[in-house]
Amino acid sequence: MTRIARYSKALLAVIVFLTSGMCVAMGQSEQGAPSSQAALPAAPASCAPGAACITSILPNPAVPGDPVVINGTNFGSPQGSVTFGGIRADIKDWSPTTVNLTLPNLPGGAANAVVTPNVGNASPAFAFSAVTAVSITLNPSLIRPANGKLPASISLGVLEDNCDDKRGLDLSQGGSAPYAVAVTGSGLSATGKPKVGKCSITTTLTIDPNTPVGDYQVSLLNKDQKIVGSARMSIMDSTAGPIPPGIAPQVDVIWEVMSQKNCGDVFGTRVAASDYCIQIKIGNDSGYAIQLAGIGFKTKLNGISGSPDVTIANSSYASTRAVLQNQQAYSGRNIVYHGLQSVGLIMAAFIPFFGTQHANGTINNARNHWSTLSSIVSGPVVKGFDTVWPDPAIAQLTNLDDQSFRDSMVIQNNTQIQTVVFVEKQALTYQLKKLYQDSPNLRTDPNTSNNTDNGNPSDSPSPNKTGTTDASGTGGGQTSAGKSKLSSKEALNVSTVDNSRNSRRPFFPRAGRFNPLSVKLALGSVVIVGQQIQYLQRIQIQSNAAPATTSVPTINSITPTCAAVGDSITLAGANFGAAQNDSSVKFGDTPVTNIQATDWSDKSIKLTVPSVALGPVNIVVTVAGKDSAPAAFGVGTKGAPCIANISPGTGAPNDSVTITGSGFGTSVGPITFGGVATTPITASNWSDTSIKSVTVPSVGPSTVQVVVTANKTATAPFNFTMKCPSTGPCITTLSLPSGTVGTSVAITGQNFGTSQGTSTLTFNGTPAKPKLATDWTDNLITVPVPPGAKTGPIVITVGPTKSPQVNFTVQ
Repeated sequence: MTRIARYSKALLAVIVFLTSGMCVAMGQSEQGAPSSQAALPAAPASCAPGAACITSILPNPAVPGDPVVINGTNFGSPQGSVTFGGIRADIKDWSPTTVNLTLPNLPGGAANAVVTPNVGNASPAFAFSAVTAVSITLNPSLIRPANGKLPASISLGVLEDNCDDKRGLDLSQGGSAPYAVAVTGSGLSATGKPKVGKCSITTTLTIDPNTPVGDYQVSLLNKDQKIVGSARMSIMDSTAGPIPPGIAPQVDVIWEVMSQKNCGDVFGTRVAASDYCIQIKIGNDSGYAIQLAGIGFKTKLNGISGSPDVTIANSSYASTRAVLQNQQAYSGRNIVYHGLQSVGLIMAAFIPFFGTQHANGTINNARNHWSTLSSIVSGPVVKGFDTVWPDPAIAQLTNLDDQSFRDSMVIQNNTQIQTVVFVEKQALTYQLKKLYQDSPNLRTDPNTSNNTDNGNPSDSPSPNKTGTTDASGTGGGQTSAGKSKLSSKEALNVSTVDNSRNSRRPFFPRAGRFNPLSVKLALGSVVIVGQQIQYLQRIQIQSNAAPATTSVPTINSITPTCAAVGDSITLAGANFGAAQNDSSVKFGDTPVTNIQATDWSDKSIKLTVPSVALGPVNIVVTVAGKDSAPAAFGVGTKGAPCIANISPGTGAPNDSVTITGSGFGTSVGPITFGGVATTPITASNWSDTSIKSVTVPSVGPSTVQVVVTANKTATAPFNFTMKCPSTGPCITTLSLPSGTVGTSVAITGQNFGTSQGTSTLTFNGTPAKPKLATDWTDNLITVPVPPGAKTGPIVITVGPTKSPQVNFTVQ
């Protein structure tokens, strides 16, 4: 109550000061008007003769990292420089009229572009907008098999980081919902209509049961289908087993207790008051990626019979965040801030009590002045207060979201993570009491009699006692040879009642005193739940050989995912090495030559697509004799549409798949699987880079070629594996692909029925019957090619269901 009273007095003083100043202003004449913000410069209407000038920038706006083309005049030669909002761009190609570059990392909003020739004056500023790059978090970011199988689908949440009601990118855009979710990789696809909020998008992620284990990229796309944010999702292996014999796991841990001041600055004073903040770094050199479930601390309770072990768990993320949210709600700053907001609302409520005119017909200026004053208090005053005294809890909540330990954290092999965990102070009350009782030197600093914590004078001992205090922090302890002594009765009688000061602060030699070394000793040793490798699932299947000293290269993404021979693409991933040296990149069996030294780094490789056949091809990076997992890529023709991926890569008739690539345009065209057309695609599911909800036509199990025709131009064929449907008849193989009339053909498959009965079999519409009744079984039918049969599909009909068609050639 005392603290609230102090805040109320402070609020009242602020209101009196503001009201008095504004009342004076109300009595003065209303003069002047606020100055408007400077507008962005538009494209120059004309260019001065001989001077550098920008005429267009494409695209505009753009996302940092996108390729951008600047057109204009008099850029000169050799190459000059280009800046966006003062930030220099990476030039790819320069000519007197055109500059190709990569947009640098810019904050969202206006960023004027300026071209500076190598010789001559810089161009006038050209208005340009950068699209905000969004930092996103996935929930979940890890998919585990259950009972050896992956789930058929999950609800995937894509959360915008650092977003609240007052800041962040509005993903809903007022209900128009221009943002979408896409997944790169075979076996995963975002399906259904997503639920879009200001800070999140929730969609259904469909998972093929044969989805390979490993990492996948989930991207947030804007209305132009450009990637504005991405995050990694991992699929875990369904096989869990022990570490191979003879390999000793090595998991190293180093940790330290943060000072209360640092903890308070980073995570808030309430968190620092109720919890210890402990920084932990865990390094994994076990030969496997490992998964953590929790972090705790193990210590012995000395002084109790048998000295039992006790394990202290870290506080959950949710409970720690709740403490900080409570601080945000009831902090002095926010009480004053919300008080100012309420004053403006209350003032506005009294406006109707002022008449608009006096009885003599003159205007009541008091009403206008009061209305203006309430608007000023509700608007500029509140905004000015927020500018001068911003809410620190917003940044502290962000820090907590970034640093706090989460369940299911995965540490890849030969990597490490650093995190912060929280332990409630009350959990160490007994240990600290006993520790200080047994080791009195921990309670005093022998170098000074005015020992404080982080410069806080309130923690210094009483002036009439040197370096000593009792358990309650009021002084009165015994002094002997400069050492503090505390009786066991005093030490063990420290209050731990919830409504007392010590409910959040365990025993210290003085209330509020903090000694990181003492806390570390009281905590004991770190316990990592899940450290035993044999109980963990693995991200990827490993060899039984000893772990390699060199990490395997990994391709995480390819930009773009589809291109023509001679086009430039970028591989992003890890463990490529700082320089190429003897490393290589292959498209199938075709190596890439002439990769520039500056285009090869440990996490990125820029290269030109070599001369390979059109269609799908696997890209493999080889470093120190170790190959990366193949990454799918589509090779097309310049100016023609191209298929980069089909997700999932296998399917049965009537299944739904998504086709991604480039150059599909906006007009719907035909799609064929093995020459059989799909049902028409709706315009809403067709875009330049993806075609969603494509229904697989009735084709028998085999590897078929998928072709998309866009703007009357067909893509290169892309392989797709057809499966049998779960029910109904299905032909898997023919003993002969062709034959003359009367030739006996053995048809293998499933669900034909134990006898023919009313079932039928046709060769391109011409009925055929087995010679013997025994030639028709549930999975094998032997039948001669009937007279009049023509080349076309063989179809078996059982009841109302027809089998997917399989072609047969009649000679």
